[in-house]
Amino acid sequence: MGRRPRRPAGTSAEAAPKANSDTAQPSWPRSAAATPRTIRQPEPERASTPSSSWAPSSTPPANASAPNAVHTLQALVPLGLPIGLLAADRAYTDQTTEHFQLHVRQLGYQLALDYKQDQRGVQGSHLGAVLVDGTLACPLLPEALANATTGLDDKTVRDPNERLRQRLAAREPYFLKRKQGPDRHGTVRLQCPAAGSSPSVTRPRFNRVHRPQAGPPAVVDLTSARSTTAHLAAKPSVQIAPAERLRPPAARDLPRICRKPTITVRPGDLGKIDKLRQDRPYLGPAWHDAYKPMRAHNEAVALSVRTGSGCTPVWEAGNTRGDSKCSRVLTA
Repeated sequence: MGRRPRRPAGTSAEAAPKANSDTAQPSWPRSAAATPRTIRQPEPERASTPSSSWAPSSTPPANASAPNAVHTLQALVPLGLPIGLLAADRAYTDQTTEHFQLHVRQLGYQLALDYKQDQRGVQGSHLGAVLVDGTLACPLLPEALANATTGLDDKTVRDPNERLRQRLAAREPYFLKRKQGPDRHGTVRLQCPAAGSSPSVTRPRFNRVHRPQAGPPAVVDLTSARSTTAHLAAKPSVQIAPAERLRPPAARDLPRICRKPTITVRPGDLGKIDKLRQDRPYLGPAWHDAYKPMRAHNEAVALSVRTGSGCTPVWEAGNTRGDSKCSRVLTA
């Protein structure tokens, strides 16, 4: 990958000779990390005006996306701004855990990420819980639901058909629920979906190991959709293999998440696959609410930087590859 040739001292952009397109080495744009912020207008104006903080550098985007983004976010810490959800495109999903995810989680951010085609579906496991599209789930999540996005291309996931929508919705009850956190170090405590006072699934394995006490009889109003859907009998039932049903294994032989109803997850605990972990169920309503505005902002900034409309271009027109990424944008 070639680098931008240096212009001789004392020459301007207009005076510099243009390189022969047949012999010129490909050059790459400078990367720029942008962190949009919202400025609240005084009364009576209620609208919020978005603006961006830019941190340009002279390195190719693929080489410096993560360090530049982390540097930009760290520079916001002294300002005392609220820290919440951070949406980032696939340039950051490709970064190693140590370069990006570890740092932003330690700053207190939650993540909303996108994936390449070969990254979708089952991505690994941690303490028995399976990592599916960035979210830890019950180890007995049905295979058809776990692999709902496996091998799907970008066009399919961006415009899902009804079957895919149903599978995405059907697997959400199996995801581990956040019980506590994240704290100031990015640590979260997750809970088995069958545990707690409001379980989202029923699990014979959980009931056998933990033997929850039955509550008092309750009257269910069958004419109320809210009452019927909230009842445990209406929750999905996690199926176990016939062999386990006939000869249940000892508790010590079960996955950690099945032996204890909660697990603690710290930044970096998942090793290499921690870069894929996120805090909104992939392609779900909460994920779309976080990621779609980021993508729209990304495209708007990229177009503005390419054309110079509304801002000063960070590189000279005609001296970059037109098909290269000109910016990596975070939305915090």
